[in-house]
Amino acid sequence: EQRVNLTLLCDDSTVAELRALEGSDDFSLISCIKEKGVRAKLDKSTVRIFDSEGKATTAPAVWRGRTVNAVLVASGGWKTRSGSGICLSCTDLQLLPEEPETCPW
Repeated sequence: EQRVNLTLLCDDSTVAELRALEGSDDFSLISCIKEKGVRAKLDKSTVRIFDSEGKATTAPAVWRGRTVNAVLVASGGWKTRSGSGICLSCTDLQLLPEEPETCPW
């Protein structure tokens, strides 16, 4: 599948900006802000991926748990019978160096 859900942990100021954006419409909102982060769509065929030095690179084999900088674009809204919300799309990702795993003991 090319379009997948992406959940990103982000700082409080980003969450506040998204809450303000969501509050600008008067429809039954399903928030893009989730308990563990912000949800957006990522199109694997069009997202631009860069390494920590800003050079274009390929997608990682495993996405889960990666530390990234992301560009999210509010590309519009959606509405169905059960609710509505903001469309957030990830257009660019910068893959940051992976932290070495630490021993849990």
